[in-house]
Amino acid sequence: MRTSRTLITLLVALALIAAPVAASTLGGDRARPERRVANVIAGSASLPVAAPGEVSATTPSRAAPAPLSALSPPLFTAPWATLVPPPLVSQRLDPVLARRNAARAALRRALAAARRDDAAVLVDKRRALPARYVPRDLVVPRVTFLAGVPEEGRMLRRRPARALERLFAAARRDKVPLAAVSGFRSYGSQQALFSGYASERGTENASHVSARAGHSEHQTGLAVDVSGANGRCAAESCFAGTRPARWLAAHVARYGFVVRYPRGREQTTGYEYEPWHLRYVGPALAATATRTDRTLDELLRRR
Repeated sequence: MRTSRTLITLLVALALIAAPVAASTLGGDRARPERRVANVIAGSASLPVAAPGEVSATTPSRAAPAPLSALSPPLFTAPWATLVPPPLVSQRLDPVLARRNAARAALRRALAAARRDDAAVLVDKRRALPARYVPRDLVVPRVTFLAGVPEEGRMLRRRPARALERLFAAARRDKVPLAAVSGFRSYGSQQALFSGYASERGTENASHVSARAGHSEHQTGLAVDVSGANGRCAAESCFAGTRPARWLAAHVARYGFVVRYPRGREQTTGYEYEPWHLRYVGPALAATATRTDRTLDELLRRR
């Protein structure tokens, strides 16, 4: 009996000692039930889990999603967007490309100006004019002609005629007097001229120094042969070494003319060097031809 009382007393004492500890533990868990549940789900009580309203260092916050433009790499990139940079950027990075684009733009403007002057005409061994073609605005420029030039050969179209007057005036100021040798030439006149060369040199050789009928620039009314006022070496190869020939080569572009068949370009033009044969193309295109060292064939065939 005494033993039973002693055992009961001991159990009561133990219960009194354990009660505060259990209350404290249960109270803490009741204060944060979600932490206890989350720890159980996580499988480890050592991982901190944020309670509502808290942000844990190891738990990412639910921020707004980033815009598509901020993604790296983008969801879709067009292949040309990565291979070809924007024009302005590429021009800044590549000065060669910028200069090339500027030259192309200048050529387009020059060709447009020549078309406005009705001077962007290419007549060569492959491109011919109709047999009956005669320009409507032929006039006789007020310049010196060599003796014996027929009335037809004194005419040019209006714009090149006025430009030739300014060219001759500038040459006089530089004390290099000039004379015109031949201007407009009809289909029939060119046919007779080529036949004369062919009978003397043969057709093949004649084709290098004279155009067949319909293929002559003189029929356009835009071409003129020029010599010194004394007529020495007029329309002959020896004209190349004369002072008038050197002056023409240096100044004709300013007045809208080019030396149509330059030295060393026979393979391109199809004709031997003719320093006396001037062709009106307008100041812009003449300047482009001089600056780029290209023939009219190369400039007009690229259109």
